Amino acid sequence: MPLDVAAGTFGPLENFSNDVVHFLHTSPDGQRLLARSTSGWTFVCGRDAQDRRLLGQHLGHTAQWHPDSRRFLGWEIDYGTVGFDVETNRRLGMLFPWLTGDHWLCLGPTGH
Repeated sequence: MPLDVAAGTFGPLENFSNDVVHFLHTSPDGQRLLARSTSGWTFVCGRDAQDRRLLGQHLGHTAQWHPDSRRFLGWEIDYGTVGFDVETNRRLGMLFPWLTGDHWLCLGPTGH
């Protein structure tokens, strides 16, 4: 992992994708790093080099880890708020704020 938060040190440089990295966010427990490319692909990287995987596209232009270091919420300009669980590797749902008045639309992971 490029950054060891606990030790306050940097490791060797690593490539996340062939694109420019838009943001990097360390999980609250310091065990995972969330990265998003400018083309919208989100990756998660653990402490082991083998623990790196692509989560999906459009999971958040910006993202905020949940305190459990397992889930995060991402904000997509065109889609609203997206929830994602990195351990089960699945979306948790989406919130759409573009309804009239103070109403929001919430879609679960199954589309309901």
